Amino acid sequence: LPAKIRKKLQSQSIHVAVGGSVLTGGICLWLSGSMKSSFKEGAGLLLYFLILEAFVRVLGRIVRKDKVLYGMLPVLVMGSLLFCPVFIRIDRYLPAIRWISGVFPVTYYLNYMR
Repeated sequence: LPAKIRKKLQSQSIHVAVGGSVLTGGICLWLSGSMKSSFKEGAGLLLYFLILEAFVRVLGRIVRKDKVLYGMLPVLVMGSLLFCPVFIRIDRYLPAIRWISGVFPVTYYLNYMR
């Protein structure tokens, strides 16, 4: 492929991964029967997708190389699990780090769904 088209496809592949992960999460919620309200859950997932997409675009502007951005994904997932109220509320134990949870997009989805 020409360099311009190849670069465009490479930069868009991360956005496809974002959309796929949100869609997969929605399907898992639906199949497990965990959806409380289909409309509210759908709106929450759409909100999460938009926030995550903006987050990835900003991060993509800061980190120019796609390989480095893909390498950061496990760090973002682990940070989301540790600093956001997914399994535990770490800010109950360490109140000084409450601000860190605002860095991770999953916090906004979880707060919306409460």
